[in-house]
Amino acid sequence: MIVAILAAGYGTRLRPLTEEIPKPLLPIGDAPMLEHLLSKFAHELPRASVGINASHLAEQIDAFRTSTAFPFSCVLEDSAPRGTAGGIRGIREAFDRPKNTLVWNGDILSEVDAGILVQSHRASDLATLFVIPRAKGEGNVGLLEDGRIVRLRKSSFGEETRGGDFVGIHVVGKEIELPQEGCIVGDVYIPLLDRGARLVARELGADFSDIGSLGAYLAANMAWLGDRESWVHETARVSAKMQHVVVGAGATVEGRLENCVVLPGAKFSGTLEGGVVTARGIVARVSAH
Repeated sequence: MIVAILAAGYGTRLRPLTEEIPKPLLPIGDAPMLEHLLSKFAHELPRASVGINASHLAEQIDAFRTSTAFPFSCVLEDSAPRGTAGGIRGIREAFDRPKNTLVWNGDILSEVDAGILVQSHRASDLATLFVIPRAKGEGNVGLLEDGRIVRLRKSSFGEETRGGDFVGIHVVGKEIELPQEGCIVGDVYIPLLDRGARLVARELGADFSDIGSLGAYLAANMAWLGDRESWVHETARVSAKMQHVVVGAGATVEGRLENCVVLPGAKFSGTLEGGVVTARGIVARVSAH
């Protein structure tokens, strides 16, 4: 089994944070998102080979390999990202031979057991997509009762009985040929369905977080805090009144903060509620609405 973590995107909805740090390396609590994912796969799929693709600020992801205890192969995409299909292909090519591949978007966090997801993929199915269930006609996936996919996005190939939202986690069967560039859904899955191929969807069976916006990023950090008042890295210097604040390594904080994240190396003095402070001193405020 190969685990492919897709990490090459620009993270445009998370700007200005992603102008300094690639999205998958943004910290959630005490560690980058990638660290949380790698730890998860090491425990739930210990025999899997893990590959991560990188394009935007790729040198940071490549350098991250030296600071983590979890081994992975980094596939650098020279210029613009190659798309999800091209990214998966590049990761597959980094290993000896084609294998079934668990694909996980680098901005998705979930407590679901990855081993159980892999076991739910059947050899008779070319791919298994994991979804959140929706009513008939709703979501970006349409299904039959047995889980067979008959709609993706707006392309329909039969009368569905229920809907679902694809969450960016899927198993790509080793039989699927992938292009050098392109979208796994638009350029691979939809043409396969059009040719009558069998692709299925299974319910994810657990909550998930899509860290795709400033609000979602802040919410994920607040969820990580749980019942703790705040969390401060041991190398940070803080002389502030804080409530629900995550303060990264080497940060300096003065004043009053509530519901905030202070990224590693950042300096802040003042009052802030609902925001993220970057190492360059940029304050990204998160709307309460």
